[in-house]
Parts: sequence; C-alpha cells; structure tokens
Amino acid sequence: MTQDYIQPNAGQPEGRTARLHMIRAYLVLLILFFATTLYAWSQVSHHLLIKRGVHGLAALDVTMQAHLQAGVPLSEFAGFERISESMLRVAPKIVSIVIRTADDRPIFWKNRTGIIETPPIDADALLTMKNGRTLGLEVEDDLMRMAMPLHGPYGKEGSLEVELRRDLQDLFEPLYFGIFAGLLILIGVVYWFFLKVIATDQEVCRWYRKPVSVLAQALLILALAAAFLGMLTEKRASDTAEAIATSFGARIDQAMTMGIDPGDLAGLDLIVEEMRQSDEMVSHVALIEGSEITTAAGVSDGTAALQLVDRPLTATFELRPRQIYHRQFQVSVGMGMLPVLRLVAEQAWLLLFPAIALLLLIWIQRREGGEVCRG
Repeated sequence: MTQDYIQPNAGQPEGRTARLHMIRAYLVLLILFFATTLYAWSQVSHHLLIKRGVHGLAALDVTMQAHLQAGVPLSEFAGFERISESMLRVAPKIVSIVIRTADDRPIFWKNRTGIIETPPIDADALLTMKNGRTLGLEVEDDLMRMAMPLHGPYGKEGSLEVELRRDLQDLFEPLYFGIFAGLLILIGVVYWFFLKVIATDQEVCRWYRKPVSVLAQALLILALAAAFLGMLTEKRASDTAEAIATSFGARIDQAMTMGIDPGDLAGLDLIVEEMRQSDEMVSHVALIEGSEITTAAGVSDGTAALQLVDRPLTATFELRPRQIYHRQFQVSVGMGMLPVLRLVAEQAWLLLFPAIALLLLIWIQRREGGEVCRG
C-alpha cells in the first residue's frame, strides 16, 4: 500500500535529519537578516550624521556670506568666536570648526583642544545640498570632515570646515541591536523547541518537502527587521531634528542674553529659510512666541503653533530668557516623514542577499526532500 508519510517509529533517522536541515536554514536566515539590518542601519545613521554636519556649516555660513557679500574681508569677520563657541557647546558631536583662506591657510579656528591638528580637507566625495551648494566630505575612521566654499563678490574667498566625531554608538546603537539579536534568538529557541519536542516526524517531513516553514521564518524575521529598522530611523531622525533645533535655538538664546529681542534680529527670516533649503529632509523650521508663529519656513498659512509642535519627527527647543517677565519663545524643527522613509527605502536592495539565500534554501529542500524523508 502506498504511504504519503513515513511510519512513526521507522522514520526517526529521517525526521532527525530533516530537523537538522531546517534548523540550519533558520540559522543562515537569522545571520543574513541580522547582518543586512545592521549594515542598512549604519548607512542610514551615517547619512543622518552628515545632516548634522550640514546644519552646523549652514548655521555659520549664512552669517559669513552676508558679511562677504557686503564687502567685508574674510579676515575681519568678527562673529566667529561667539558663534563657534555656541556651536561647540550645544553640539557635542562637533570636534572643530575652521575657516581657511583661498590658499588653505587657517585664519579662524575653534576646537575642543584649542589647536589646529588637521590639514586642509581632501574630499573623498562631493555632496550637493538642496539649495545647490556643494560640500566636500572626508571620512577617516571615527572622524567625519566637511568643507563648504565661501564666496564673496569677486569669487572664492576661502572655505569653512566642520569636523564631527563618529563613534560606534552613532552607527550601530549597540543596546537596540542587542535587543534585536535577543528577539531573533528567542524566535529561534521557540522554533527549535517546536521542531524537537512538539512536532512529529511525519509533520517535520511534510514541512520539509513543502518548505512553508523556511518561508514563514523569512517573512517573520523580515517583518521584525523592517519594524526594528523603522523604529531606529525614527529615533535617529528625531535626534537629528533635536540637534538642529538646539543649535538654532542656542544662537537666538545668545542674542536674547545680549538684550536683543528675537523679533528684532536682522535676517532671521533668511536664516530660517536657509536652514530648511539646505536639507531636503527638513520639513519646517519655525520660531514660536507663546502660541503664535513669529517666523517660519515650510509652514502653510493658518497652521497653529500647537499643531506644529505636535507633529511627528518634530523637536522643540525652549528659549529661557534671563529676564523674569520676558516673552517666551520656542524653536521648532521637523523632519519630513516621506524623506525619512525614502532614506530607509534606498537600502532595500540589501534584501536581495537574504532573498537569494531563501530561494536557494527552498530549492535545496525541495531537491533533497525525497532523499531525506523517504516514504
């Protein structure tokens, strides 16, 4: 009589082999998906760290360009000390800020050691900002250096450089990836326990012949990896928005300390617009007084300040005036949801590697199904 599956007692060696192969397939998928997620996250995190450097440059560039276009020589720029100290205070990732002449001679610098240790940047890549400006980028181990040319009425006057620290925490978030690895291992233990203790030899061989199990594993791990990558990206995008808001807010706060009302700051609207135009991921930048929006870019007419603050991926920096009865101001910076999702989607090609491995494992199991589980 023809049998569809092996007999309960006669099929133990075959069932044991099938279990071994299925657990092997899970381990391969686990390692591939974990490595893919880790690499994709490092690329997303690297991109968002560049954004911090871009806004560090833009914050100083707007002020300097106004002086240069007015005919003030680069060597007579008087606001560097005050602005650079503020940037280093509120942005711990920034290591140094340097202004060089057209012949690469440093004339202004501020860093956490007080001395110039780095030669002019040798750009590994060129980045084009949303407003058309070009940046040079150089990455060396744990440091990232960015340079922006400075132009006056008669051509290039010099360059502005920012150096950022790039540590393991920035690229990989060890705590979060430890949790991710723990979840994958937990799923693996449950899967192993089910195959080893609960499932019969007949069931194991049936799943082995029709590789539904390995496909289900892949879909489960893929969903978990996608959710985890999305959560990490949302966190890092919010951190980036907070860094931008803090940097911009600190500059206004310093002006308020000197007795200047934010509403009286010359060119504030230009600075706000430049901050938004320098980065396609920034959806809005706004200065809020009480419950009213004073100056904003990327905000439609009729938008209430409370709606702006409550948007997702939005950070708020509260200005704390020294005077007791001074009006209350806030800086709000938001990241666009679509650009953030697009940044994650750009790494989707990495899924080709586990997908190819999945197809290969399914092909192997279908080919070996008759040999491993006879019956």
